[in-house]
Amino acid sequence: MRTPFGYLLRTIEKARNSEFNTHPTAHRSSHFTVLFAPVPMSDILPYSFRQIAVSLEEGMIVQPDFQVLEMMGGIPGEPMDLLIRTGVSLEAIDNLSRHGVSAVSVGIINARTLRHRRTKGERLSPEEGDRLYRVSKLVVLAEQVFGDKDKAAHWLNKAQKAFGGLTALEAAATTPGYVAAEETLERINHGFFA
Repeated sequence: MRTPFGYLLRTIEKARNSEFNTHPTAHRSSHFTVLFAPVPMSDILPYSFRQIAVSLEEGMIVQPDFQVLEMMGGIPGEPMDLLIRTGVSLEAIDNLSRHGVSAVSVGIINARTLRHRRTKGERLSPEEGDRLYRVSKLVVLAEQVFGDKDKAAHWLNKAQKAFGGLTALEAAATTPGYVAAEETLERINHGFFA
């Protein structure tokens, strides 16, 4: 079964390799080529994907799960559950640290286990991968909501009454805490301050 976003990415990849790619106003990135002229990407995609294509043309990725999948080293179209169950690569921890979050300090994995896994070339356990997913998704959502990595990091690391005096990253250690942090970010995004 094809996932809509996976299909979209394959369609963009086909466009990237087509004759449109030679147009002087085509913009290349590491993931896709966006055509500014003569044909907008939204015109060559099925109707159901036009909104996503318009967002991509404007430089915005509207699907936080896509960014989380990318941060966790997944392949576009791969189910997140499968990635977590089969073991997330340690590269994902490095990707998270580029966003200013230490996997050890937020309790995803302890330092000794991380050193052992790096030495042996092992992947994260499903439990560690699940914790990594929750933290990564909060980081991506916060960066989208606040529009700035520094502002997002400040909010994620600030103790909040809504989380019983914990930070959002500390709250993400449990599923209910993660849900509370995600809902708070959604409220902020929609103009309700938390």
